[in-house]
This record gives sequence, C-alpha cells and structure tokens, in this order.
Amino acid sequence: MSFRTIYGLDWSENGWRMCNRDECVVANVLPFTNTAPIRKGVAATILNAWTLWYHRNVEALTSPVWGWSATNDVASSNHLSGTALDFNAPKYPWGLRTMPASRIAKIREGLRLFEGTVFWGADWGRADEMHYQIGFREGDARLTNFAAKLDNGHLGIYAADPAPAPKPIVIANEIDAEAKVAAAWIGTRLHDGERPCKDGAGRYVDFTNGSIYWHPDLNVVDGKARAIAVPAAVYNTWTGLQWEQGQLGYPIARHTVIDGVGDVQRFQGGVICRRYGQAGRIVYGAILERWEALGGVNGQYGWPVTDENADGDAGRAQTFERGLLRWHPSGVVGSLDEAAQ
Repeated sequence: MSFRTIYGLDWSENGWRMCNRDECVVANVLPFTNTAPIRKGVAATILNAWTLWYHRNVEALTSPVWGWSATNDVASSNHLSGTALDFNAPKYPWGLRTMPASRIAKIREGLRLFEGTVFWGADWGRADEMHYQIGFREGDARLTNFAAKLDNGHLGIYAADPAPAPKPIVIANEIDAEAKVAAAWIGTRLHDGERPCKDGAGRYVDFTNGSIYWHPDLNVVDGKARAIAVPAAVYNTWTGLQWEQGQLGYPIARHTVIDGVGDVQRFQGGVICRRYGQAGRIVYGAILERWEALGGVNGQYGWPVTDENADGDAGRAQTFERGLLRWHPSGVVGSLDEAAQ
C-alpha cells in the first residue's frame, strides 16, 4: 500500500489515509474525467458512480474534473487522500453560492439516493458548490455495503441500459394542500410530482425555501395522513442527520417560529432548534422530555447551544443558554447558571 504523511497529517478531513497517486485509478469514460484520479476500491466505485449520475441527471461536465492531488492549499483536504472530486469548477467558485435552485434540488435528490456516502461541499459554512467527497470514514461498513449495491446494478448506474425512472406518484394532494398552507414562505416548487423516500412509503417535494414530506402512517387527522413542511433553516440541519433515514425520522409537526430568534420543529426522534445565523441543534430522549417540561426554548434553560454529548462512563449531557442538563441511567438532573460553552 502506498500512503503518506503530508503537512504533518496522516488522515484527511473525512477520515481517510493520505495516499500517493499509485493508490488511485481513473475509472471513468466521460469527457473531462481523465484528469480525476480516485482512491481505488469502494471510494472509486462510489465517486465514479456519482460522477455518472451527476452527468446524466444534473448537468453535463464541461471542464476538467479534479480528483487526487499531490498538494493542496488546505492541509487536510480530501483531495490528498483521493476521496474528493470537483465538477465544473469555473462555474462554481470556492466560497460563493451561484448554483440555481433547480440544480440544487436535483443534487439533493442524488445525495438521498447515495445514502450519505457522498457529501457536498455546499453544506460547509464556506460553500464549495463544485466539491463532492466520500461521506463516511475509511472502513465504514456503509461504504462497503453501498458500493456492493452499485456493483449489483443498484440505481442502474453500472447497468448496460439504466432502467427508466418511475413516474412520479401523486399522494391525494396532501403535499399540495400543505404547500398552500405554507405559501407565504415555502417558495417555488422545483419538480413535478412527489418523489419517493428511501423507505418506499414516504414522499417529498422540494421548494426553493424548504421541502414538504408525507408518510401514510404519520400525522393522521380524521383518517388522513397530513404532509408537513420543513423550512430550509431546519432542513439544513436535518440534512446532516440523513433526513428521514436518520435518527430523527420524519417531521411530525409544523415548525414554530420564535419571532426574530429562530425556528423549532418536532420530528419522530426529537426536536431541531435553529437560531437564525447559528448552527442548528437537536434535543432528544430523556433530556428533551425534561427540557420541554421546563418550558423548552422559552423556559428556564433556553435554547440549546450544543448537541448532546457523552458525560462520564454512562451519562449524557447537553449545554443550553442558561445551564446544563445531564442524563444518567438513574435520571435527568439540571445545573442552572453554568456558563454555556
């Protein structure tokens, strides 16, 4: 194996070993891809498939694709481990947001299909809309499993004749009904019809300022399952948790706006709190129950300022504006007036 230490680092930002060029392959046959070495193995299988999916479904590649590099201005760059690609760089300069909403929606669709194995640089605080990288650490079983699915014809990417995409399924206009309720803020619909969620049961539609989700077994009122809108401020945090596929599951209540402060929305597995201009935080489990009993964002502890973290050998803790809530198998305790870090 041919690995290296560069800029004093053995591992790139996404948890892959820094490698030399001989650990990479150029597997793609699309125009402009012969400039993009990719780390051989599961990284090449997944990133090569992502390149093909992007070219077929988002936009054509019109400039050289960048892959592995010997050096980089960013010391921990994933290009140094051969696990990142840049598409159509001249159109999407680093640090700027120039991509139209319809193209963003198409990329989001692809990221869902790739089950978190690909991360998009646009989701960093300093946007990098050209940049795509492996989304899990080296050795993660989710990468091995998804690469095997691709090799076995999943998504039709490596099949000789990709199967045609299924026609959109319309779910009794419940998503349309929710769009009317959210008309003042949701923005423009970005695609026709409802698209299937990963579980095969739920459906969603993307809009310029958020998305609307529907599931046949959730939010049932008078015998009908109602759709729920998720605003972009909350959605961006939910994205980092793998949408409905992750620990939070589907939205089960409309978001609450705290005027001038932020948004709060409940999901199956917890609550997302997003203060304007700050990173979103999640609260769940026993700490959520205690925090809500004490008034939630309007209560004595206020807004969460961190996510939940390990606390000792068996406990968990979360920092709020005005103190800590700690969970231990013996119960939840609070510590008011501790400095929020």
